[in-house]
Amino acid sequence: MIAWCAFAPAQPAPVDLMTAMDHGPFVSSTLTDDPLSTSGIFVYKGIAVRVAPDAVLVFDTDLLRVARGWTGGFLKWSPARHGLQEWPTPDGFSHHTTGPRPGWSRNKNFTDPRSRPYGPVPATVGRYQGLYLHGDRVVFSYRIGAVQVLDAPGFERLENRPVFTRTFNVDASVESLSLLVSDVPDGPASTFETRRQTPANGQAVIRTGEATRRIGFRGLPPDARWRREHRQLILDLPPLKEPLRFEVALGPIENGNGDYLTAYLARTGEVADLAPLRQPGPPRWREIETQAVVGQDNASFAVDELTLPEDNPWRSYLRPSGLDFLPDGRAVVASLSGDVWLVDGIGETLGTLRWKRFATGLNQPLGVRVVDGKIYITGRDQITRLHDSNGDGTADYYENFNNDVMAATNFHAFTLNLETDSKGNFYFAKATPWPPVPKGVKAEITPHHGALFRLSPDGSKLEVVADGLRNPNGMTIGPGDEIVYSDNEGNWVPTS
Repeated sequence: MIAWCAFAPAQPAPVDLMTAMDHGPFVSSTLTDDPLSTSGIFVYKGIAVRVAPDAVLVFDTDLLRVARGWTGGFLKWSPARHGLQEWPTPDGFSHHTTGPRPGWSRNKNFTDPRSRPYGPVPATVGRYQGLYLHGDRVVFSYRIGAVQVLDAPGFERLENRPVFTRTFNVDASVESLSLLVSDVPDGPASTFETRRQTPANGQAVIRTGEATRRIGFRGLPPDARWRREHRQLILDLPPLKEPLRFEVALGPIENGNGDYLTAYLARTGEVADLAPLRQPGPPRWREIETQAVVGQDNASFAVDELTLPEDNPWRSYLRPSGLDFLPDGRAVVASLSGDVWLVDGIGETLGTLRWKRFATGLNQPLGVRVVDGKIYITGRDQITRLHDSNGDGTADYYENFNNDVMAATNFHAFTLNLETDSKGNFYFAKATPWPPVPKGVKAEITPHHGALFRLSPDGSKLEVVADGLRNPNGMTIGPGDEIVYSDNEGNWVPTS
């Protein structure tokens, strides 16, 4: 028998372990402005990217939009259940936002096409494919219709103004595509104009009262058009005979008419090709060693203890939540705080354990499965397939294997387990909201609450095969593909 062993320090542990943790370049989570109210949630499946030490941009993988940018700190977690009971909040001042609607359109209409405000947009609109990690740079990969898009968030200070950038590589397209850039005023008190400094570069300027916002652009074709509609700033791209590389730069809201974008728009050369950032960067995390504790063989069974690297340079808060093994014998250990670790040295003879932080920033990983040497992780937002393209022990591509599961308002609807049957289908489950009240729960019930899912081997088809579950944290598939799961009482599950 093997047990995880953590040696606690003599002094009291901090109460905000998640806030103190170095999560890496990004964090995947539901995010809110008010942790005590569901109405404060501004993204259900967000990836908060630290584009600078004091700047954060959030990408919504359901709606393929940038939900928000802010300056200041990163994220603040509540100490309640060490960040599990309430959603994290921005630790800064908002710079720009968009509402809960698709980030792109194929017909100039940005109405949300979903029947519920949860889950991804239909595949005909687009699909999130994953993110590439190159050092500290994050590049999102998705498609709009059949058109492939790479989207890299960034940040600059231009004449000491905070400016958020997005660099796009868009494949050729036979149809016009429209991009939702930001929420902006569009009433009678506001004015809007577009200025071209060169045929491809220019800026959109929006004024209301004494306040002005400037949005720079580089690399746009001459027939690209900017417009405002329903408080949205929209960029309409024409059909593209060739792939297009362009950049958008969102400046701050400020009083006056100072034009700080002139030097930015005068930059020569093409907008950056993002293809090199799809290649692996330098390794991020060094290996850490701990010593296993071998149990005494003098009773009915012996317990060997695998000592966790709690004293690590990144203050990673280790909460083991899933385990499987690679073909070479290394263990894959998920941590509820968002990490995945590789552990070498587990064998017939136990001694030194070598721990390597393999992946970070995942959304409450609570299941691990290794299939054909590939690592699959269950998160609250999706099943992620992790790729290590150069074999350096660090994931460099976080592939969205499937993200059809709905993530809604309540913290207790954890997404749990990951197993496979004899046909290669994946199985995982989702818990129900909490707490109960006389007429249900303090959260909307979705068709994915309290459900057992089957996912096809290629990740293309998700279906519910059982419901009425409460908190099924524990599952196995035995001979004849018989499924056994553990549950506990609450909601509609009676006392056992």
